[in-house]
Amino acid sequence: MSLADPTSHNWRQGVGVPLSLPGLDIEGLGLAPLLTEDDLLLVISHDCDICHDSVAEEPHVEVIAARLRERADDDGNFMHGKNPRQVRFWASRGEKRHFFEARMTDRRLISRRLLSDALSQGEVVLGMKTTRMLRRWLGRRYWRPSLPHEFDKRFRDGWVYIRNRLKKNHEVVTAIYVDLTPPDEELPPDRKYTVITYVVVPTAVREDPARERQATAVMAAFQTGFAKCEGIVCHDVRVVSEADITLEDLQQLTQWDYSDHLSYLD
Repeated sequence: MSLADPTSHNWRQGVGVPLSLPGLDIEGLGLAPLLTEDDLLLVISHDCDICHDSVAEEPHVEVIAARLRERADDDGNFMHGKNPRQVRFWASRGEKRHFFEARMTDRRLISRRLLSDALSQGEVVLGMKTTRMLRRWLGRRYWRPSLPHEFDKRFRDGWVYIRNRLKKNHEVVTAIYVDLTPPDEELPPDRKYTVITYVVVPTAVREDPARERQATAVMAAFQTGFAKCEGIVCHDVRVVSEADITLEDLQQLTQWDYSDHLSYLD
């Protein structure tokens, strides 16, 4: 299943065609554990590469394993592509919805010739929003920004507090952006970072009192979490809808992989 062709009706709907690849050596992919019949192997190469006239120019396609999870858990830190190393999402087979997990390290290259002998095995629907989310998530492997190590270190205690309060809010929080000053300096102990945090929520949250209370709880979690951090001054935590955040905002703010494990200089 390709996630990249912007002209394809199937891409727009997030519809994929499961294929049987008779010549594929599953064990040779080096995935642990091995994929089962319930798992997916998503083709993530661009359609222009998949259909290229020359096999010499494009001998391979890139794929990623997506493993079926027995049940959906409540840890929203891995939804919406917020974690750069693993992602969880829903897909439909027929009338049933299933919950999958993909890890960035489970990407592989396979021979493009295998696709010529592929056999159709029904249909899988990811949905348009999920398809777009997966494309963004895959791209962020290479372009996501990083924050200063010193800021991460100072935020350690606050991070533990906030993370535990965000696990059940995957339907409320789709992204976190920060306006950090200074944005890329390792400050000495006598200087403080200042930050404004933007909690981005779906537009529909404003129309649902229960979900709006969840968004308010997330805002409060960040406020309390930052209060636990020496050397960081949080000027504001703002809840904004996806409809309200602008292109100018995105150019000025830093998207924060708050669900990722923090890295430290030492």
